Amino acid sequence: MIYLIVGKSCSGKTSAREYLESKGVKSFEASKYIKSYMKKYNMAPEELFGKFGKDFVSKLIFKEIKKLKRKASIVISGLRTPEEIIFFKNNSETKIVGIKASDNICFQRNLERKREDILIKFEEFIKKRIKFNSKIGLTEVFQNYVDVWIENENTFEELKMKLNEILDKENGNN
Repeated sequence: MIYLIVGKSCSGKTSAREYLESKGVKSFEASKYIKSYMKKYNMAPEELFGKFGKDFVSKLIFKEIKKLKRKASIVISGLRTPEEIIFFKNNSETKIVGIKASDNICFQRNLERKREDILIKFEEFIKKRIKFNSKIGLTEVFQNYVDVWIENENTFEELKMKLNEILDKENGNN
């Protein structure tokens, strides 16, 4: 099974992927591929999607998955376009896990990250997210492709518990 973890920025996608990875699930982070191509071709993400197709990241990751010897579960976080999701749905057994958190919670996480692209004003943060999500099709992904949603409003322990429930259900350990 390939688990695709989708969500808005600061919702908990990376935390979920890292937790599943700590449990032995092979993981991939889509943004790693985007950043690598941005550097290699000196292009913005939109330009890369125009040049290579909106599903090029999925194809790169899928190529790596095919090289793996084991047939265990895999988790991928950070895919954002409908084309990326459709590629995996058409080529593998896939479950799309949506992670959501309120705008206020995500904004607080944004501040705690201390990244260079941090947005200090709540209004800027929301405006940028809305523009980005609609531009790349993440809103469509949420509306049409998510199989199961996780509310990630509280502690990391609670997120882990919800992820374990999904894994247990898939493995027949109700």
